[in-house]
Amino acid sequence: MHFFRLVATRNHANICAVFRISWPYLKLINIRKNCTLKSSASNFYFHDLLQWTDEYQSNIRDNLLFLPNFINEHEEQLLIDEVQRRLKTMRYENAHWDDAIVNYREIEKSTWENENAKIIEKIRRTAFTADADHQERVHVLDLEKTGWIKPHVDSIRYCGDVVAGLCLLSDAVMRFRNVKNSNQIVDLLVERRGLYIMRGFARYEFTHEILKSDESLFAGRSVLRDRRISIICRTYPSLAVKC
Repeated sequence: MHFFRLVATRNHANICAVFRISWPYLKLINIRKNCTLKSSASNFYFHDLLQWTDEYQSNIRDNLLFLPNFINEHEEQLLIDEVQRRLKTMRYENAHWDDAIVNYREIEKSTWENENAKIIEKIRRTAFTADADHQERVHVLDLEKTGWIKPHVDSIRYCGDVVAGLCLLSDAVMRFRNVKNSNQIVDLLVERRGLYIMRGFARYEFTHEILKSDESLFAGRSVLRDRRISIICRTYPSLAVKC
C-alpha cells in the first residue's frame, strides 16, 4: 500500500511495520505537513560543508527553526518580572539530574499572569499543531553568565516531538551535532527575544548545547553571553508503539 494512503488510515502500527520507521518520525510527518513557518537563514552556520548533503541541510532547516523578535522589550520585561520573583529565592546550582547543565536554576510554572499567559499561548500556537498534546507546565531555565549546557539529547521519557524555547536577557550560540557523525555540526544563533523550535530530525538525531561564554562564537565572530533565561514549552512523549 502507498505510504500516504496508509497514513490516511491512521493504522500506525502497520505503517511502522511496513516502512520500518519509528513512531516519532511518523508523528513528524504530520508536523511537517501542517507547518508553514520560515526560519531566519542568517541564524544558521554549517561547519564543514563537505559533511552536509543538500538533503541533510534541508532536513535541519525544516526541523530547526528560529524566529527573531518573537516578543518585544515590554513583553520580555513582563516575563522576567514574573519568573524573577521565584528565581531570586534560589541559588545557582552545578549538579543537574542528568549532568547536562552547569550554573543554573530552574522552575516549572503552570499558571501565568494575564499578559504573560497570552505570550505562552502564542508560543504554543506557533510551535505546536492544533492537536498536539502539550505539557501544561512550562520549564523556566535561568543560566548564569558563566553557566553552560552540555551536549545532550532530551530524554524521550519526559519530552515529546517538539521543544520551543523563548530566549530572554541574552543572545547565545546553540550547537547541534549529529549523534552518528560528530563532524556534522550546525550552530544556531539564538538571539534575545527570539523563539527557537526544535523537532523531529533535529530533536532526535542531534545533540544540542549552549556554548560557554569564552567559547561563544558564531561563524567566527564573538557573541557576548550574559545571564540568560529560557521559557521552554514541550509536547508530551508519544505513546510507545512497538514496530
